[in-house]
Formats: sequence, C-alpha cells, structure tokens
Amino acid sequence: MRVLVDWGPAIAVYLLVWIGSSLPGSSMPDHRLFEFDKVLHLVEYTVVGLSLAWGLRHRLAKGWKSFAGALLLIGLCWAISDETHQAFVGRDASLLDLLADLAGLLTAILLALGAPLRPLLLRHARRTGHSSAQA
Repeated sequence: MRVLVDWGPAIAVYLLVWIGSSLPGSSMPDHRLFEFDKVLHLVEYTVVGLSLAWGLRHRLAKGWKSFAGALLLIGLCWAISDETHQAFVGRDASLLDLLADLAGLLTAILLALGAPLRPLLLRHARRTGHSSAQA
C-alpha cells in the first residue's frame, strides 16, 4: 500500500505522458496553444517532477542534494525515454524539447525545496513511516 501512496501519482502522470506521446504528430490538435511547445514541455515536466518529488520525499532527510539528484536522474531518464518513444510514433525527438523538460524538472525541484512544499513533503514522509525525515 505504501508503494501506491508514494509512487501512485508518478505512475499516473507517467501513463498520461506516455499516452500523449503516443499520439502521432498529425493527430495533435491544430490549436494556437500548441505553438508554445517548449512552454508545454516545461509545464508537463514540472508536473512530472512534482509527482516524483512526492515519491522521493523521504530522501529530503538525507539532504537536498540526494533529493534533487535522484529526481533529476529519474526525470531525465523519463524525458529521454519520452523523446525516444516519440520518434517511433512519427513525431520528432528534439534536444530542445529535452532541454525544456530539464527546465521543468529544475522548476519542480525549486518548488519542492521551497518554503511552502518542503514542510508538507517532510510532514507526510514522517506520517508514512519514513521516521528519519527531519525539517
């Protein structure tokens, strides 16, 4: 049950990203919003990063470098697999998209380590049995 509580949000977000990435380029909506592709990548990977932050919140007790490093490693592997997947469904894999994904992950790290979210993540880590979590 703890695994589902810890990683359920990240799994759900990953499935949504995977489904969205499975759409061929020709089936993408022709809407003005999609002209801002890099902004969408940044927002998407901020959400990805925040869902990973939830799963990794117990790492905050080991320090912010451990937390940020794990989130970046998992998030970048996720982003690379996403771009590679897109190449197989008739869409372009782009280094610029990957850089926008990285910017989203960094934004999530800053939000997770910021004043409003850090205490929430630490408090929940304590409640779910990660007793080494400290403020």
